[in-house]
Amino acid sequence: MDNLSALTYKTELTRLSLGQSSKGKSVAKPILILSILELIESGKTDNHFNLDSKLQTVYTRIFLRYRAANFVTPLFKPFYYLEHDGFWHLKWRDNTEIICKSAKYIRDNVEYAFIDDSLWRLWQDEEYRLATKELLINTFLKEY
Repeated sequence: MDNLSALTYKTELTRLSLGQSSKGKSVAKPILILSILELIESGKTDNHFNLDSKLQTVYTRIFLRYRAANFVTPLFKPFYYLEHDGFWHLKWRDNTEIICKSAKYIRDNVEYAFIDDSLWRLWQDEEYRLATKELLINTFLKEY
């Protein structure tokens, strides 16, 4: 494992830019990352993520586990906005980046999302995935 990359990503993950709402800080980005980690644990082998029902199901289940409210931040929001945190990237159709409008807009205009190759390789290691999960839970979700 590349210790420098591991440390760099640990720092980036603890500094996620969280949205704000009337209900407080949004935990949608950490929950999306936890969802990605769960998909990897379930056997996902390619570094392409789509705004689809499989990701939606995992995301909703994890979101409801950590938030007592019945409101779940729509998945398209962290799917789009996580790109601003540096390690999550969107592959736009026609190479045109547009502002986030809706889930349909994202599905129609984004081929897939992907993670930095070095982070993807780190997340193939079970210990690093577990450490990432613990980091996200302790940093962003402990109060829930």
